[in-house]
Formats: sequence, structure tokens, C-alpha cells
Amino acid sequence: MKRKKTVPAEVVPKPVNDAAPVPEKDHPLYDRLFVVGFAVLLFFAMTVQTVPMSLILAAVALALSFGRGGYARFRGRLGIPVLGFLAFLILCGAASLYTSFGAYAYGEYAKLLASGALGLLLLARGREQNAGGLLFGFSAVCGVIGLLCIDAGCRGPLFRGFASFMEGLGDAAYQSLDQATYTGARFDGIYNDANLTGSLMALAVLVGLYLIRTGRKPWERFAACFLTGLSAVAFFTAMSRGAILCFGATVLCYLLFVGKGQRGQLFLLLFFTALSMGAFGLLSMTLLSSGSVLGTLAALPCGLVLWGLYEGLGQKAAEVLNGHPRLIAGIATGLVVLCAAGTVAAFTLTEPFVCTEENVLYRGADVTSGETYTITGDWDNGDEITLMAYGSTQAQEMENRTETYYSGPLSEASFTVPEGITRVLFQFRGPEGTRIRSLSLSDGTKIPTSYTLLPENLVSRFQKNLFQDRSFLLRVQYLKDGWTLFTQSPLTGHGLGATEGLLTSVQPFFYQSLYLHNHILQVMDETVCWVLRRSWH
Repeated sequence: MKRKKTVPAEVVPKPVNDAAPVPEKDHPLYDRLFVVGFAVLLFFAMTVQTVPMSLILAAVALALSFGRGGYARFRGRLGIPVLGFLAFLILCGAASLYTSFGAYAYGEYAKLLASGALGLLLLARGREQNAGGLLFGFSAVCGVIGLLCIDAGCRGPLFRGFASFMEGLGDAAYQSLDQATYTGARFDGIYNDANLTGSLMALAVLVGLYLIRTGRKPWERFAACFLTGLSAVAFFTAMSRGAILCFGATVLCYLLFVGKGQRGQLFLLLFFTALSMGAFGLLSMTLLSSGSVLGTLAALPCGLVLWGLYEGLGQKAAEVLNGHPRLIAGIATGLVVLCAAGTVAAFTLTEPFVCTEENVLYRGADVTSGETYTITGDWDNGDEITLMAYGSTQAQEMENRTETYYSGPLSEASFTVPEGITRVLFQFRGPEGTRIRSLSLSDGTKIPTSYTLLPENLVSRFQKNLFQDRSFLLRVQYLKDGWTLFTQSPLTGHGLGATEGLLTSVQPFFYQSLYLHNHILQVMDETVCWVLRRSWH
């Protein structure tokens, strides 16, 4: 019986998944050089705001993006966010061509091009192994900028050296900043804008919190704490109410969506950060207000204290709290009560105000329209202390104008509140060493003197009603005027730079603003993004 001839089965190769990620080999030296080099480029992109430097940075970043492996890595990371990023750069570039504000628009696009080129460099050359190092680089850059922003508050040696260095690179804007820019109710920082400084530092603090939580080695957590402390003090001294509000909302979301086993650790870290930031932020703000360089030095221990609290108490306490949501909720409630009690005490405990040549007691009080008021109290040399009582309607407030109701000796003060006025502001001045121990309006409303626990420049931020001061009213007006600009050219926009250039054509009164405090609306005014978004849907 013949056996059947067997034919060996054909060996079919397994399909290869081209989309599967291929693990990259470790290149420690390359990784270190890339992280450090990217941080250096980022620092210059965030500080040198000249067209030549922006173009140089863009050219360097683009040149480094090309080469072996760069294109493949970039192609593998293409997605909706990256395509949106590229589309934004292209649209802004087009908007810089048909704009009526040529030189200004080209300068603005050069900055966008530099930041865009850095983004492309990150996509083309960054490796997953670099993620932690890149975040540390960002935190370090923000920490340095934060320290410069703090030192700018007293025009200290760090800021002066930085301004001279930037002038050597062609950016003389830092040298021309007046010291008055950095004093008063808040400190604007090197960007001459407290909102921009506060927003950047808030982001740096959030990144720092992540680095502290994920640091595996003690020196990593120490470095992260130190850098976070610098950014936290800079964030506090900027005293941007919008940045504080957004930061608080982000922190609440962070606590809500973090894993259950990590919520206790994060809660303690946030508490220690708030404690150290508040303590050293108040100290720094007080010293900066007097023009002392010690205000800059006061920022340095913030991160050290944060590290000591987190390493000494946080790790052990987190083990106890994790898995006990009720305990966390109870402690959180207790801390909220303590914070509320501390806030009440801070705005209740007062002491006599001592007059100096530069020190002015600035206060506000709610009043009734049409009523006449006098002021009583306990003070030295009433005839030598002068009072100015003034206020403004909503229209006057938006135009930064005030109306004086009384100006003269405090002992003879009497004024009538005009119709439509619900809050009056007071400025008390007196000879060197004169004390004002208590003040009251004739209806019994007390006017606080010096607060024992709060610096005066912080208190001055709260003397106007939040929703009636110029800052809030102008933001509402920005939105109205920005929408008016959009309706005039909803298809193509007005071109890059049109927001600043055309606001005067639609505003009901004159004001100056580089932006609308609403980036989406500003992009709608200047580019065709809005049309593309509508056609996409």
C-alpha cells in the first residue's frame, strides 16, 4: 500500500503592524543634552521679545528638527491636537500677510513662529524618556523667571543684571520699565503684566506639584519643591485675581479626578504648598513694598520649607489618609474652618496707623447716595491730618476718572454723597509719626486702620467692590468691543494685530489694551479660525 505523499504546509509570515511603536534605545547623553538645550531655547523664547532673536530661535529649532528619525517620530505623533497646532500657526501666518498693521503684525508672528518651531522640535526630537526631564526644564525656566519677577519688585541686582543682559541681546524694553510699575497693590513682574505673570506661575506651580508627587528619588523631590517654591511666591506677589480663580478651580479638579489611592497625598501636598506660599508670599510682598531686596531672598526658603513638610509629614500622613475618604473630608472641613477663622481674624485685628511721608492710609466704605457724612475717631493733631474723600460712577470708573467730595483737614471733614454712588474711597495723610487710632463715619460705619496680620498693599486690592472696579468693568467692555470687531469681518477677520489696532474704532471711550483677556475671541477677530470651525461642524 502506497503512502500518500505529504506536502509541507506553506509557512505564512505573521503580519507586521507598522503602527506599533518601536521601543527606542537609551541614549543618556543625548537625552541630557536635549533636555538642557530645549530649556535654554525656551528661556530665550520667553524673555527676548525681539524679531531678530525670535527668527534666530525659530531657525535653530527648525534646523534641529530635521534629520534622521525626526520626520518619522513627528509623523507618528500626528493627530488632531498637532494638526490644530499647525493650522493655528498657518492661519496666524496668513493673517500677518493681509493685515493692515504690517510691522507690528510681523513682530507678533515672529514670536508665534519661535514658539511654534520649539513645539515642532519637541515633537520631532523629544522622546518619551525625556518627558520628566522636559517638565523639570520647564519648571526650572519658570523658577528663574519667577525669581526675576520678584526681584523686579524692588529693582534688585538680579533684575538689573538680567535687564543689562537682555539689552546686550537687543531687547532694551526691560531697562525702560519704570520702578513705579512694580510697586503698589501688586507686582507686575518682568512682563509688566500681573495677569500674564500670575498665569505663567500658576501653570509652573501645577507642573511642580506633579513633579513632587512623581519624584522617585529624594533629590528629585527636593529640586521640584525648591523650584515650585519660587514660582509659588511669584504667583502670590502677582496677586492676579483671575489667575488665582482659575488656579483654584484647576486644583479642585485635580483633587476630584486623581486616583483614590493618591488623593490623600495630593491633599497634603496642596495644603503644605498653600501654607508655605502664603507665609513667604506675605513676607516677600511686605519687604518688596518697602523696596528691600530681602523680599527676593524671602522667596528662597519657601521650597525648602515645603520639602521639609512634605518629606517629614506628608509621606507618613498620606499612608494614613489614603483609603479613608471620610477622614480626608473631615480634615478638609477643619482646615476650611481654620482658614475662614484666620481670614476673619486677619481682617478684624487692627492697630494704630502711623503716618510717614510716603505712607498713605487708603480705605473704602459703603455709603448711601444723597446722605451727608462726617468722620469721628481718635487721632493725633487733627488739624495736621488731611483727608481726601472721592469716588466715581460706573462710567467714571471705566474711564479711570474720580470726583472729589472733600479735601481738607480731617477734623473738619464733611461730605455729601452724590446720587448713584454707593462706595466712597478715603486717603488719610499726616506728618511723620502721627498716629490714627480709630475712624468711623457718622452712621457708625467703622473705617479700619492698619491691619495687624496683612500687608497694606494687599489690603488695598480689596477697597473697591469686586464687580464695580475698573478691572472687572473693563473686561466686560473688552468682550463687547471684541465681539463688535468680529461682526464687522466674520469671514476672514481683520488680520494679526487688529485687536490692538482697531479697538479704538469701536470703543465707546478711550482705553489701551494689547489683548481682550479672551484668546478665543481675539483669534476670531484676527483670523479665519471661526469660519473653519463652523464649516467643520
